[in-house]
Amino acid sequence: MVGNIAQGRLPFDGLVEPGVYLPAHQHAARSFALALRTSGDPRALAADVRAAVRTVDPDQPIANLRTLESHINAELAAPRLLITFMGILATLAVVLSAMGLYGVMAYGVAQERREIGIRMAMGARAGQVVGMVTRKGLALTGVGLVLGAPLALVLHRAALSALDLFDLEVGLTFTLAAVALLVSAAALASYLPARKAAGVHPARVLSLE
Repeated sequence: MVGNIAQGRLPFDGLVEPGVYLPAHQHAARSFALALRTSGDPRALAADVRAAVRTVDPDQPIANLRTLESHINAELAAPRLLITFMGILATLAVVLSAMGLYGVMAYGVAQERREIGIRMAMGARAGQVVGMVTRKGLALTGVGLVLGAPLALVLHRAALSALDLFDLEVGLTFTLAAVALLVSAAALASYLPARKAAGVHPARVLSLE
């Protein structure tokens, strides 16, 4: 009885496949794999390994002689490519969401130019108006995040279940980064148009309506 080991593949999903050890003379295999522990550079011992095998069986072919590091890199090549592709799509989705959020918020602020002009004409300072509009935009963004976060979690679980490759947990750092990007886009989308509108003379703003 031995502990769990990753025999045939790396356990990305945490599942270690069951296995059993059989005597070599009772179980004819097409190939054998030998693992050697070295104290130096294993690549420098390739010739010695081949010579040692030939002393036992000169006709024994030797193939796929490589280090454990190169073997692991080969096993991780496909998952790394998939994660990179998913990361690109996720980044694109966040950027497009930020752009759409900016456009919606900027349009909403532009629709409030008359209200801004009235407040400015009644003595409101530019900073007060800009702060009010920015807080309103951030409040709407907060509502959207609260409503959208559970849906995003459900879609995340559904996508992983459909792929059935490995369990990919989204870390807190990436989650906070995405939220910070969306909040920043909403703040800029509210602040910049409001500041521009507050900088125009109230009479000019009202005359445009």
